[in-house]
Amino acid sequence: MVEFNQYQQNLIQNLFEELNSNNIQYTIPRGYEKLPESVPGGDIDVIVHTNDYSEAISIAKDAGFKSDSGFSEVLGLLKEGFQKPRLVFRYLVTKPSIIYNEVQDAVSSTETEEVTTSYSEYKSYQNNVMIHFMNHLAYNSPLNNQKIRVNPSVENLMHERSKGYNLFFRPSKPDELAHLVCRGVFDKEGNFPKYYIDRCDQIWQDISDDYQARSELEELLSQLFFDADDLVITMIQKSDYNGLKKELIRFSEY
Repeated sequence: MVEFNQYQQNLIQNLFEELNSNNIQYTIPRGYEKLPESVPGGDIDVIVHTNDYSEAISIAKDAGFKSDSGFSEVLGLLKEGFQKPRLVFRYLVTKPSIIYNEVQDAVSSTETEEVTTSYSEYKSYQNNVMIHFMNHLAYNSPLNNQKIRVNPSVENLMHERSKGYNLFFRPSKPDELAHLVCRGVFDKEGNFPKYYIDRCDQIWQDISDDYQARSELEELLSQLFFDADDLVITMIQKSDYNGLKKELIRFSEY
């Protein structure tokens, strides 16, 4: 957990006031609960709608945030997808599984059936405040650690259901829970931080008896984990997050 002093809090508030006043469509997918006073993990993740991504970066630069070439990068075109993800789900851990189902901007090859997708991120700093902009919702590929975009419908739903939380736009609870689960499995290699576990447990407690929210979560998990969606729900119910990746490997090799 990183605590921000008053000057840093003002920097954060001013930046997001500018994003809001310019109608930038974004959501902070995790760690927004105590902003601007503190954030778990140190950086403030922001998923920016692709149409507003360049403008959001310009606003951050105008606010005095500067990129660090050691951290900021554009990954460009990634050739880590399959046109029929259900058929390759057994490669959940050894090959990318968080991939496009229907890719509008794909370039396909008749020999390899590979498709390309674009993902960019921009990390900028000012007075030890780090803002991490991403133009798409994506997670690390187990194959080569590059970012792979999720099904576009998952990303679109996160933006559509995002709502203001004080000064900041946050995801719906099903979107946040699905995001934390994917972050834990793919970006954290199955080792869920305590904050993730506590937050996932809290969200599940909040939505487990809410038919609409639970249905939304189940639909998200079916898009993200395909036929293993019931397994993921079971592990969430058991709060066995650190065992989830192992169970997914076992499921995919069945």
